[in-house]
Amino acid sequence: MPGHQVAGEAVAAPGKQCAARSRISGQCAAAVNRAGYYEYNPEARDIVVGYTFLSRRCWGGRYNRELKALMLAHAFRFVDRVWFHVGVNNTRSQRAMEKVGARFSHRVTRESGGVTAEFLHYFIDRSPSSAD
Repeated sequence: MPGHQVAGEAVAAPGKQCAARSRISGQCAAAVNRAGYYEYNPEARDIVVGYTFLSRRCWGGRYNRELKALMLAHAFRFVDRVWFHVGVNNTRSQRAMEKVGARFSHRVTRESGGVTAEFLHYFIDRSPSSAD
């Protein structure tokens, strides 16, 4: 996903950890901090959306859906599938995945930041209507 803009902030080239910052107007604009893509796989035409950092006062509202919609729209310009890795005990994020239309795929034990933990993998496929 070479050097394109997502809601005003550049993302890194494929294969690099990259970040997107949302410029969502309103009360929570300053509190919608950052979310990143990682594990870009051009052969499989997929990528993972990483953690999304929102201020607690913005949880449960429209902000996560808006940020994910921006990130999905950008990612689907380059890939056919977007993955999300969610901690098994993070029920709030699991519900958020369902709200944005992600489907559960499988459970994985993996290392993240030097800690081994279990994650639930969700995905969203590009709709045929958004295909090139």
